[in-house]
Amino acid sequence: MFRYLVQWGCEYVRRKNGDDVHLTDYKIKVDDPHSYFCRKHRELCTLFVYTILKRAGHETLQETEDPGKSVFVDRLLSAQ
Repeated sequence: MFRYLVQWGCEYVRRKNGDDVHLTDYKIKVDDPHSYFCRKHRELCTLFVYTILKRAGHETLQETEDPGKSVFVDRLLSAQ
């Protein structure tokens, strides 16, 4: 959908909260958009989690195999 907006001359999209997303900042033309953006989303989420662990002082959790989200949340809550 964004590809068409760029073709029609649209430079940005305004989100509900008023933030402008400039379409020129994103690589829209890719062979497999679903896989591409899935990978990009995973990379950003991983970076986010590592950043939060570092800020919380729990960097050792990066090397721990975790069976699920609930265990992760329980560990963070128990450390408070």
